This record gives sequence, structure tokens and C-alpha cells, in this order.
Amino acid sequence: MLKNLSVFGLMLCTFIPKKVFASVSTGLPWESPLQTFQASLSGPVAMSISIIAIVVSGATLIFGGEISEFARRMIIVVMVIALLVSANTILAMLFGVGGAVI
Repeated sequence: MLKNLSVFGLMLCTFIPKKVFASVSTGLPWESPLQTFQASLSGPVAMSISIIAIVVSGATLIFGGEISEFARRMIIVVMVIALLVSANTILAMLFGVGGAVI
């Protein structure tokens, strides 16, 4: 009985189409939007906006005069975000590497 069952299993595996065993890996569903977002953050428009934000926030901190502590912290947050966005392009320009080298 066991011999007949193993022969049946072997025949079943032989006649199953090969497409069942083949797997095409297309990636995870959220990879495409993340790649688009990464390309948007590392493009020339994002670099220009981040440079403008760094200059404006720096000038506001220097010549701001009497601004509240909350406004000062928000300006620093804008400056940090601008530096993070421009870091990938600056690294690529200076050292020839991107933001994440694995």
C-alpha cells in the first residue's frame, strides 16, 4: 500500500506543470511608491527647495529678533528637514555614494 502511494505521489509530482513551482518575484506592493518618493526627495527640485529653506530659516534665526520659543523651534525643525532632504544629494556629489549604501 505504501509503495503504491509513493508511486502515485511521484507520478503526481512529475505531471504537475512546472509553472506551479516557478515563482516570479515582483517585490512587495509598497516598494514602487517608496521608490517614487525616494526619487522625488533626491531630485533637483527637492535640492533647490531644501537650499532655499536652509537659507530662509538661517536668516530668520539670525535676524529674527523677538520671536517666540515655539517659532524658533519650528524654524529649527524646518532647517533639519531641509538638511535631511539635501543630505543624499550632497553625499552623492562629494563622495559618489547615496544615502544608504548596503
